Amino acid sequence: MKFVALLAPQDPGAAAEELTRAVTERGAVAGVLPTYIPQMPDFGDDRYDPIYAAAARLDVGLGFHTGTSAGSLGGQRFRKFLSAHTIDHPAEQMMALIATVVGGVFERFPTLSIAYLESGIGWVPYMMDRLNEEVEKRGAEEAPYLTQLPSEYIKSGRIFFGIECGEKTIPDAVRWQLDHTLLYSSDYPHWDGDWPHTVKVVRDRSDLSDDTKRKMLHDNVARFYNLETAV
Repeated sequence: MKFVALLAPQDPGAAAEELTRAVTERGAVAGVLPTYIPQMPDFGDDRYDPIYAAAARLDVGLGFHTGTSAGSLGGQRFRKFLSAHTIDHPAEQMMALIATVVGGVFERFPTLSIAYLESGIGWVPYMMDRLNEEVEKRGAEEAPYLTQLPSEYIKSGRIFFGIECGEKTIPDAVRWQLDHTLLYSSDYPHWDGDWPHTVKVVRDRSDLSDDTKRKMLHDNVARFYNLETAV
């Protein structure tokens, strides 16, 4: 069993110290951040650079995760939990991806890896296309520090996405050359998770190659969490 450190980015310096302590003293294999902090800038802002710098120095990844509550994006717009929960995860991860890519995080920290978790992969090709278009039209004015198109950062090997094992859009993501970004997710012990059937769901799929299945179930996870002894 491995664990990741839950970080409070309201104080980026303290969060960096906590990540360092968790990794060096407790054996954490990554850190995890919320996708949104009220009254704080988005995660592309250099205010959070101490966290990114610590992760890069420690050679550990960072994950973004969100939840549904009265104050969440969906919670503010919908009265039914079903509706709020439907939109919260993908919308929040879209914004986290936009913030970090357009904000130049991957330029400032060229070895940093980030995972956008529990929102699937189906939205990613669409967002790659949309981000590319926006940067092509306004990047020179608003993000001149970017040296690549957003889709190239996303396919660089430093960005990962937590997938749903039965998600029907995984083959489309593979067609977009994203098979190396897919992270197996059991969602245990959440009420809507499919554990203990998740691995079987992947292995039984006929629309995914054995190579893609191996990457989802092992290779990508070992690479993101830097599990050098994984076999």
